Amino acid sequence: MHLSIRFGTILALMYWLSSCISDAPRINPLDPAFTVNQKIRIQGKVTRFNTTTGIANAQISIGSGEVFTRSDANGNYTLEANLADGSYLLRCNAPGYAADSTQINLQAETAAQQNFLLNGLPELESISLTTRHLGSFIPPDAFFIDLLVTVDDVDGLGDIDLVWCEIPDLQFSDTLQVIQQSQQYFARLTTRQLDVSALEALQGTPFFVYVRDMQGDVTMSDARFISRIIDTAPVTTSPTGLTGQPVQFQWQAFVQPYSFIYRIEVYPNVNIALPPVATINSIPSDETTIQLSTTLTAGEYYWVLYAVDAFGNYSRSVQTALIIGSAPSTSPTNNGLIE
Repeated sequence: MHLSIRFGTILALMYWLSSCISDAPRINPLDPAFTVNQKIRIQGKVTRFNTTTGIANAQISIGSGEVFTRSDANGNYTLEANLADGSYLLRCNAPGYAADSTQINLQAETAAQQNFLLNGLPELESISLTTRHLGSFIPPDAFFIDLLVTVDDVDGLGDIDLVWCEIPDLQFSDTLQVIQQSQQYFARLTTRQLDVSALEALQGTPFFVYVRDMQGDVTMSDARFISRIIDTAPVTTSPTGLTGQPVQFQWQAFVQPYSFIYRIEVYPNVNIALPPVATINSIPSDETTIQLSTTLTAGEYYWVLYAVDAFGNYSRSVQTALIIGSAPSTSPTNNGLIE
C-alpha cells in the first residue's frame, strides 16, 4: 500500500515538473533543430527614385519589425541584430514615400548589402471645391461647380500622371486638366454632367480627389463637400452704357445672412473671351457704389459684379454695358461662362 502511494506521488511530481519546464534549448550541433543566434549586419543606402539623393530618417526593419534602425542625413544605414541564419523580410519606409520591402538571406559574420529606392508619393497640396452662379439675360441662370487642385511630387511635377475626382454616390468620375504646365489642375462640373436637376441635390454628397504618379502610386483626399450655393444674383444699376471717367459703379444692396465681399471686373466687349482689363477686389458687403481708379481707353466694355463668400463660392450679375468715349452704343456681347 505504501509503495503504490509513493509510486503515484512520484508520477504526479514528474508530470508537474514536465508541465512547468519548457523545451530545453537545442545545444547539440547534431540536432537538426539546432540554431545559434549570432550578430547579423545589414548595410545600405535609402535614396529617392531615379536619383542619388539620400532620404534621411527612413526606417529599416527586419522580420516582425521589432528590430529596426533609421537612415542618417545622407540616407545611409546599418542594421545589426542577433538572428539565426536564414531568409528574412527587410522593410523600408519613410514619410511621404511609398514603402518598399525585399527578402534577404543572412549569414552570421557576413555583412549584407541592401539599398532601397523609394518613390515619392504624389501630394494633394490644396483642394478648392466651390459653386458658381452666373446671372443670364435669358433664363435660366447658369450653375456649376469649379474644382481646383494643387499637386506636388518630390520626384518632380513630371512624375504626375493623372488627377481625377469621384462622386461615389452618383457613380461619377472626371479627369482634371492641368493649367499651363503648372501644379494646378481644374475641372468644371455642370448639373448636366452630374445628371442632377440642381446643385442643391449635391449638398451633403462627398467628393473625392485622387492623384497618381508615373509609378502607379495614388494619393486620395478625404471627403469634400460643397459649402454653399448662392441662389440669387447681385443686380447692377449704373453705368449701363455711355459714361465718363472716372467710372462710378453702382448696384443694389445684396443682403445675405452670411459674410461676403464684392468684386467688380471690366472686360472688352468682343466676341472672344479675354481677361479683364480692370478689377476691383475686396469691396465690403455694405457698399453699393465704388469708383474705378483705372483709366480706360475709349471703347466698348461690359462690367460684372460678383458676391463672393468666405469659402470662395460666388454669384455673378448679368453683363452690363460700359462705353467710354465716342464708341457706338451696343449691347454687351454674351461671352458665355466667363469668370
